[in-house]
Amino acid sequence: MISMSIRNAKMNFSRILTLVERGEDVIIRNRLRPVAKISSFKGDERAKDFSAFLDGLSKLRTTQKSAPRGRLEKGIREDRDGRG
Repeated sequence: MISMSIRNAKMNFSRILTLVERGEDVIIRNRLRPVAKISSFKGDERAKDFSAFLDGLSKLRTTQKSAPRGRLEKGIREDRDGRG
């Protein structure tokens, strides 16, 4: 098992993939604390499809209404501009 820092992993990602394809496991560390493990993909595992989730998230962002404008905004402006 190989262990490396986040910085080294970012700089050597292609090499990590080559190692993983050969069967090695790679641990990614943030300083000394392990935060991720990269291992080879096994055919019986099913990857989750997040495309539906991302589509729903983008729809939520486009349909979200802006906050109502009212007294709070007026008070903030008055305080900011020194009128209050």
